[in-house]
Amino acid sequence: MTFKHLLYTIFFLINLFALKNQELTACAYIPEPNRNSITFFNPDIVTDTTYRACYVDAGYYMPDEYASSEMRYRYNLLEWQQYFNSTKPPGLQQVAEVIYDISAEALQKDALNPILQGSKPGKLIESNALLRLLYNRKDAETLTYLIYAKQCEPFVQHIWDYWDDPGRDTLKMQRLIEEGVRHYAAVKPAYLKLRYAFQIVRLAHYSEKYSDCTLYYDRLVTPLLQPDNSFINKSVVLGWTMALKAGALLRTNKPAEAMYLFSAVFNNFADSRKIAIQNFNYGNETLWQQMLQFTKTPAEKAALWALRSMQDNALDIAPLEQIYALAPESTLAEVMLIREINKTERFLLTPFLTDTIVVETNAAKPDVEVNQKNIKEKGIWHKIKSFFAKIWNSIKKLFNWSEAKKENRTVGGLSNHLYIENLKIISEKAAAGKKVRNADLWYTAAAYLAYLQQNYRQCYGFLNHVSGADKKVQAQANLIYALARVDEAGTLTAETEGLFAEALKNLPRPQYEYNNYGIFSRVLARLAQNYLKNGNVPRAFLCLDKAMETSAANALLDFYASEKDLNELQNLLNTPRKTGFDTLLLNNSRCTPAFVADVLGTKLMRKLQYAEALQEFEKIPNDYWLKDSLHYFANANYIYFTCNFNGLGVSDSCNKTGFARKVVELQEAAKQNPQTADVYYRQLADGFFATPYWGYNGALWHGSLVASLNYYYDYMPGAYPLNLPKFAKNLYEAQQLFLEEYGTRKVAIAYYQKVIETTKDPELAASSAYMALLAQQEPLSSLHEGNYKDRKFQKLLKEKYSGTDFYHAMVQTCPGIGEY
Repeated sequence: MTFKHLLYTIFFLINLFALKNQELTACAYIPEPNRNSITFFNPDIVTDTTYRACYVDAGYYMPDEYASSEMRYRYNLLEWQQYFNSTKPPGLQQVAEVIYDISAEALQKDALNPILQGSKPGKLIESNALLRLLYNRKDAETLTYLIYAKQCEPFVQHIWDYWDDPGRDTLKMQRLIEEGVRHYAAVKPAYLKLRYAFQIVRLAHYSEKYSDCTLYYDRLVTPLLQPDNSFINKSVVLGWTMALKAGALLRTNKPAEAMYLFSAVFNNFADSRKIAIQNFNYGNETLWQQMLQFTKTPAEKAALWALRSMQDNALDIAPLEQIYALAPESTLAEVMLIREINKTERFLLTPFLTDTIVVETNAAKPDVEVNQKNIKEKGIWHKIKSFFAKIWNSIKKLFNWSEAKKENRTVGGLSNHLYIENLKIISEKAAAGKKVRNADLWYTAAAYLAYLQQNYRQCYGFLNHVSGADKKVQAQANLIYALARVDEAGTLTAETEGLFAEALKNLPRPQYEYNNYGIFSRVLARLAQNYLKNGNVPRAFLCLDKAMETSAANALLDFYASEKDLNELQNLLNTPRKTGFDTLLLNNSRCTPAFVADVLGTKLMRKLQYAEALQEFEKIPNDYWLKDSLHYFANANYIYFTCNFNGLGVSDSCNKTGFARKVVELQEAAKQNPQTADVYYRQLADGFFATPYWGYNGALWHGSLVASLNYYYDYMPGAYPLNLPKFAKNLYEAQQLFLEEYGTRKVAIAYYQKVIETTKDPELAASSAYMALLAQQEPLSSLHEGNYKDRKFQKLLKEKYSGTDFYHAMVQTCPGIGEY
């Protein structure tokens, strides 16, 4: 390591460890924690989806938890609906309106009073089916409870603004507790008694009277728990109240009993499983043994083991072994099996498949001196990238890291992992032991683990045991079979494409980028990598685009796809009879013939082949340019842009078709009229001055973002899913070529030079020399800094055109123009 590289490393480490952390106060983008996590095994193949809170990616499978009151409190609303036991029960939205929206005052005045006073129903009752039902039944007890519950609610809400927290009014809370106890004694239905008990226990808990909380539970709730009253025993309200008691026990130094009670909540109340998971903590081994002593059945022990397992994401097979031994036939055993598989994917598979390939660059190599002039011309962006590239290279040299190690990181790298082997053995044993509820699921799990080991023969053997009785499990088995076939062969065939079309067709699909954590997206990204390795760029793009890996798909088109690739893509779109896999990729796709023509035409313009580009653009219908796109940045309109072919004083607006047509017309006019070619060259130069050879509009084509914006913060060369070593390097080099030319006004400078060389008008030549100088010093894009060192055009102005009126006028307004 040279002294210079040692300095870079020391500077970096000082900033990393020694400097005080600064708190970011601005609105910032925070990537999802599982942005690049890989999963091919669907936890939703378990029939009972109430266990979703147990999933490794619970947030992805519970996206609508807070979407609306009907979704968030669905269990509560369904239970109210069931309690009313009506032949025509009110809808959930009507129930939610009464429970959550109408104020206590409105219920008292416009719903309860008409019942108590025997008056006619008013607008509020008439507008709501639940209130009409209560009015017709003269049910004052239920309305009295609802009013009381709404009065309690302000005292039991979480306080998020800690700075302005005035504290809870415990005196008012105590009066509400006393009122609730009176209502509890007076009301007849056991269900309303349970509801009052819940409010009382909750008020005691939030007023930090934890001993009272447990006493109220034992005094008010326990007598209601009769063996013959399943409605009470299974009530969501009982689960909430039990969780409150568990929290109170924890705060009164009874942690073992508290954790046991949380496990009972987890085991018996589906809507409260998340609460139990969040509050459970097995502490140490002594406390754990105390918890187990409270259990009465194997199922209760299994629930404790499940909660213990979910306290961290360590790869620990012991809890699953215990759960299988205690309750092999339970749904919980299946859920925990899949959780272990998903953990294996997260912590073993994901690093192998998503590690970023660090692309070596000239600026990063220690043996190459960086050309400082080139860096200046590229701008501050490249200075920053070059600086950190040097630091990274120095650190790699210091620790002797090698990129060669990463090239072999495939699924096969997991073949000898002991944890995967042990998990596979348990799955096979359970499937063959005939004690589990769904042997197909366990065989499918064993097959997937064999696939991860690249033991394809064993994988197929396990899959042969899957009976197909469970359609969800069979679909998962089909997907594993397709993955194994492709990985074994190394390439996709028409047959395997058909297998994937069938396996993916019913899986949930992402709606936008950053919602693409699911199996559908991950499988298609995997297939895209396979296509890229085999040179099939069109299908790689379609897979990435369908997977909503939009940034990667855009990068592939922007910097890598050739004209040949795009012509093949166009042919695929125009094929009348498409395969099932092609239909899957192209249904509702943004990739249309017009879209491909746009991309291809833009690439041709980048090569200054405007006649050929115009042929592509003329294939595009007019309405294409008017459509909005979800892929625009900040919803700006990038389709029409300023052209200014008629001079800087005039602002023309056109799209790329109009721009290409004007360029072709002017080029042809210059060719046909050499005597006046200087005038046409000048129009071309002025047009290009306002555009980097197709329009500086922030977008390369309909839907794409320029590289400087980093594709929604998410694209970098070598990053997943484009983390293929050779491909990443080629993509990076293509991107660098683009960055060197984009926004430089180099085409404008070339045409101003043509004006100077062909014109006989010194005034036109002088103004063109000045515009060329301005184009050098003021690039269109912030990707570049102005070039103030090249004085060629400034020198030309002074030495050859100093006698022109234009030069004299410019000297008056810009005195420094005469200095060089």
